[in-house]
Amino acid sequence: MKKQNYFFIFFVVVCIIALIFVYVKTDVYQVTLAIDGVVYKTVEVRKNTEYGSVERPEKEGYTFLGWYDENNNLLEENTKITDDTVYYAKWAVIVTDDEETE
Repeated sequence: MKKQNYFFIFFVVVCIIALIFVYVKTDVYQVTLAIDGVVYKTVEVRKNTEYGSVERPEKEGYTFLGWYDENNNLLEENTKITDDTVYYAKWAVIVTDDEETE
């Protein structure tokens, strides 16, 4: 084979790899989890798939209620991811018996 043919084959292979990479990267959304305005974690999820296992962080003096987006939609294991989204931790204050009597 001539050098020109090797170059052409190499060029085609590189183009195919580049197209696969672009396709794979555009087939993924980022789900960002934020606690008190700070990014806790960012997860890549394939588009139109379910989120999967949802973490339950802990915060002293509070009970974790769940992850909610700006439209107050709860993130659950079966939540279908259709776009880059930020979910915010929602908390409830733990009230002790001592605080109730005061």
